[in-house]
This record gives sequence, C-alpha cells and structure tokens, in this order.
Amino acid sequence: MDSLSFTYFLPLLLFELLFFYLIVVRKNAFEKRLALFNPTRQLSQERQAYMQKVYKYCKYFNSILLIIFYLPLCFFITLIIKERYEETGKLVITISNNMMMILLVLFLAHYLIIYLKKRKAKALRMFLEQMSDNDFELLLKVKDSLSFTNKYNSPFVLCNHQLYVFSFFSINEIDPSKVTEVNWSYGKHSIFVLLKTPKRISVILPQGGFCYFLQIIEQYTELKFYYK
Repeated sequence: MDSLSFTYFLPLLLFELLFFYLIVVRKNAFEKRLALFNPTRQLSQERQAYMQKVYKYCKYFNSILLIIFYLPLCFFITLIIKERYEETGKLVITISNNMMMILLVLFLAHYLIIYLKKRKAKALRMFLEQMSDNDFELLLKVKDSLSFTNKYNSPFVLCNHQLYVFSFFSINEIDPSKVTEVNWSYGKHSIFVLLKTPKRISVILPQGGFCYFLQIIEQYTELKFYYK
C-alpha cells in the first residue's frame, strides 16, 4: 500500500470506524428499546400520510446521496480504464490499493448515513404510534416551521411527556420537567443548544422550530424564555 493511502484515506477510514462504534454499536437506553420495536397498531389516516412523506423524503435523500457519492467515482474509474486501454490496447480493470481504500471509505460513509436516516424513520414511526393528538399537532407545527428540504426531518419530538432530540450520533431522551437551564448561541443556519437536566446535553437545532422547542421546556418547567 503506497503512502498516499496511508496519508489521506487510512485516517479517514479510522474516523469512520469510530463513528460506526458511536452510531451503530453503542446504544443508549432509548435506542435499545427502539431496536426491539415492531409496529403493532395501524396509524390513523393523517399520521400514516405523515409517515409516507417521511419514507418518501428518505428515498429522495438516498437517491441524491448515491449521485453525490458514486457518480464522480464512476467517472473517475472510467477515465482510468480509458487511459489503460490507450496505453496497452487492452481493456484491463485493476483495483489498486488507493482505489480499495476509496471504496471502503465511500461504502462505510454511505452505510452510516443511511443507517441514521432509517433509524430516525423507525423512531418517528414508533412516536406516531404512541403519541397523543396534542403531540401530533405539535409535530405538524414544527414541520411547517422547517425549511422545505427538512419538513419531514424533525429535529425533536414530544411524545408521552418525553422530549426526544435527534443529534448526529444518537437520539437523546429528555424529561423536560427536569430541565433546569437552557443556553443557546446562533450559527449561520442553526442554533447550538446546551441543556442542563441536571446532566449537560448539547444539541444543534435548526432555527426553524426552535421556538416550539423552548415552548416545550416552558410547558414543563417554570423557566421563561425570550426568543424572536
């Protein structure tokens, strides 16, 4: 294996293996329950319509991901085959160490992203089956406050008096009545939120829907917030 693979792709692969452990192997209490969940009840027409939009969103996202990940790779492989054919006059397909490392990095990254999307869709299906009508109405309000590309990618859900926040690595289950402090700072398109519950939890939320997030905390605590 040449130095280029070690210099660029091997560290990236090691980072992805770390992410694999954090995302797939290590599970918190809620994620363990989610892994065992199987739908047991038929959803109402409105909730089923919402879930169908979630599945459609995941399908479109995966299609775009395939184009971004593999179209440049196919173009690159085609160029290599063309150059080899011009040099040797033979159609020779060889996979170098560099190419093997690139493929491993791409496949693992693709798997992790799709795993996260499928896990979130499964969690939403679980919430839709268990949440109250008021919780579902709140979910729809959050949906309407998000950008077009994220309408069915809710950053948080209230279900049976528990607040579930989706982060990159995990799904955090929070008892909103135990939140004692909320601090946040603004990014360009997102808000960095630090919760004290009493343990500290940090999450990144989109600006759309953040007012509903604060309303949930206000509903279950004596905290009051000013947010435009």
